[in-house]
Amino acid sequence: MAQVILTHVENRETLDLDATTSYAAILGAHPSKGARSPLLWNAAFAGLGISAKMHAMDVAPEYLHEVVKELKNDLRFVGGAVTTPHKQTISAFLDEVEKEARLIGAVNALYRRDGRLVGANTDGAAARESLEFHAGPIAGKTVLLMGLGGAGQAVGVYLARAIGSQGKLLIANRTLDTARAFQQKVESICPTAVVAWPISSEVVAHADIIVNATTLGFNGSGQENQSPIDVEALASLRPTNFVFDVIYQPLETPLLRFAREHGAHTLNGKEMNLKQAVIAFEKAASGMRNPVPQTSVKTIMSSV
Repeated sequence: MAQVILTHVENRETLDLDATTSYAAILGAHPSKGARSPLLWNAAFAGLGISAKMHAMDVAPEYLHEVVKELKNDLRFVGGAVTTPHKQTISAFLDEVEKEARLIGAVNALYRRDGRLVGANTDGAAARESLEFHAGPIAGKTVLLMGLGGAGQAVGVYLARAIGSQGKLLIANRTLDTARAFQQKVESICPTAVVAWPISSEVVAHADIIVNATTLGFNGSGQENQSPIDVEALASLRPTNFVFDVIYQPLETPLLRFAREHGAHTLNGKEMNLKQAVIAFEKAASGMRNPVPQTSVKTIMSSV
């Protein structure tokens, strides 16, 4: 087998792919600057005695195709994670994409099946499970979803299914055409409406649950001090409202802080991140020689 070069991985010199029998990767613009997935995956590999390591690989969009091609051809590569800005473009370079990920239009997890590299999406299932564990069933609720990037669309599809025919999904995105296109995708699943950006007090007052899937408030985004809803609009929050931000760096974004100060219930994305990592790890581990029970993975990752 030809040696993998990965010359287009910007931080290639810091990676030792030969240190373990197998390896995984998280692909993104700059995951080496703080992505949590390597911590979780590497704890699981170590705890389960698997000779493998997840590496953070910084890849510019114009080189994604070349990097994926090399990874596909290196059978030591077992899979991994995909983050911004590659979630919606990587599908074209894979051997196969799971049905759910095709519907969402984004891939955040990779694994091998019969030697082929398959794309999946674990964000939506993890978000729904995390939200309903803390907020209770969302069937029949009115849910405001803000942001329709890779994570936002995944979360939106799963929320639409959970909301059902008696509730409503309010869709907000800075690009109106993207919001309307997503509405067409999910309007057969549950009642929907596109609402204007920026979010008004009236929309906040109408929503039972508010979900942020934008990067506003995320550390390293250049928008750390911003919230997708301003303080005046958040004054319409009720004590029964639940505000969920999929961001986990920081653990309390400006949105969550403002919501908490107005008496609403809040949830950050740390648990969602853990759950999606467990699901993705299990998919990758299933293609290795020694598949492991999900409970073991979750227990190990929860301690990180």
